[in-house]
Amino acid sequence: MKKGTLYHGAVGVGKTTRLRAEYEAVESKGKRWITARDVTRKAIGQGLAGVENLGRNYLDLFIDDIGHEPLTAGHFGTVFSPLAELIQARYDSYMEWPAWEQTLHITTNLSPEELRIRYGDYIFDRLVEMCDWVHIEGQSFRK
Repeated sequence: MKKGTLYHGAVGVGKTTRLRAEYEAVESKGKRWITARDVTRKAIGQGLAGVENLGRNYLDLFIDDIGHEPLTAGHFGTVFSPLAELIQARYDSYMEWPAWEQTLHITTNLSPEELRIRYGDYIFDRLVEMCDWVHIEGQSFRK
């Protein structure tokens, strides 16, 4: 299975910049850049089906800044966790696509333990399988 990348570290250490460089380097027409907050907006507007389609319909999916979006969203009375559902849909799609073609790339300020607490063991375990984890250390470049 071809793995994506999960960059984690403090605010301002260059995670998004690195992810953007990876995004620009991918020559696939099947790539998509989206922020975690925009995933939640999609969930509110299109429901669970919109989030699941996002998780399944791109070869290379880049999600910036998970962990600061609202944990749940509602669509016509159905309440769910958009990021958890997207990650699960992405994981499920490995059964539909050749696994070596699809990648998931993420940035977060949360530590691995904070990610586990926020999204649960089930989703955390899928992130471990789908992504190489890179901890970026240092102080903010924005200071």
